[in-house]
Amino acid sequence: YFMVPEIRRVLRPQAHQPEVVHRAIIAFHTKRAEWNEALEQAMALGDPMDIAELVEKSWADISLSRRPLLEEAMSRLPRQFIEKRPEMRMVQIALDGLALPETGPFEALPHDEAQLQDMGTSAQAAEHITRYLTTAGAARYAGRFHESLTLLRKLHIIADAALDHAGEKVPLLGPMVYIHEALTLQLLGRFAEAVPLFHTAMRRDRFDDNRVTTRDAEGSLAMHYAIRGD
Repeated sequence: YFMVPEIRRVLRPQAHQPEVVHRAIIAFHTKRAEWNEALEQAMALGDPMDIAELVEKSWADISLSRRPLLEEAMSRLPRQFIEKRPEMRMVQIALDGLALPETGPFEALPHDEAQLQDMGTSAQAAEHITRYLTTAGAARYAGRFHESLTLLRKLHIIADAALDHAGEKVPLLGPMVYIHEALTLQLLGRFAEAVPLFHTAMRRDRFDDNRVTTRDAEGSLAMHYAIRGD
């Protein structure tokens, strides 16, 4: 770290203030989107606010690369602290959804379409989407494609209702439901069914200034056409 100018500036004069050095290192890694390293430094610093702000920015990336690190960071935060921050509640719900049993059934959604629509228009719609989308993703990573697709078909109804009802209040994961469904269909070799869902994801991506869903959908479509030699 001494070779990094922005850290070297604080390292010697303020070495007796570890929090200053930790925050300089956190800023360095955050700027480079090195979320695991930044979170490790925040945990070493021990300030719940620093940990929470980093988790809120980067939990999706860390959950894929080093989920145990994310789980440890969450375990260091008081339950009341998590409950007071909506984004942190979402992270905890997502982690619960990723805890998929290796075999046997996992928690399923209702079969009744009207009940699914009610879930999409409820105040808990964002929590439902976060929870079940992470479960569907975990099922897909485990090779349980058909089970993942069954869950996503139902979640699709919730996402439709939520986006129609609440729009900008639905989190980024709302339109991502369609991408997860399309990716699962691709893995099952059902390419013709997957393509319209990628376009649905882009059409629904109206409230995120960063257009993350659109970029993911475009990238997936590009790979899809490249595989076909088109």
